[in-house]
Amino acid sequence: MPLADHPAPSETALTTTWREERLEVDPATNTYRARCRADEVVSTAVVLTVAALRDCAPTDLPPLLTAVDPDALAGLVTHESTTAMTTFVYADCTVTVRSTGDVSVTPARRP
Repeated sequence: MPLADHPAPSETALTTTWREERLEVDPATNTYRARCRADEVVSTAVVLTVAALRDCAPTDLPPLLTAVDPDALAGLVTHESTTAMTTFVYADCTVTVRSTGDVSVTPARRP
C-alpha cells in the first residue's frame, strides 16, 4: 500500500506515543529528556519534547524557527560522541541539543 494511503497518526496519538516510549522525566528538576534517533529529524524531537512538557499539541507551539535555525540544528546532530551542543529558549523552555541526538527540555527560569 502506498504511503499516501496510510492514515496519518493523530497529534494525540503521536504525543502519547512519544511520552510513553521516548521520554524520561526527572521530577526533581522537571527536565524532560529524549534521544533523537538517526532516522528522525531533530527539530521534530525538540517540538514533541516541548509539547510533552507543556502538555499541549505540537501545533499549539510557535514555529521552531522563531527560536533556532532547524537546518543548523540538524547539522549539529551527527549521532557521534562529540561534545558539541547548543542551548536555546523555545516556548518558555530551555532546550539543549547535543550532537549525540540527546534533547533536554526544562521550563525556562523567570528572572
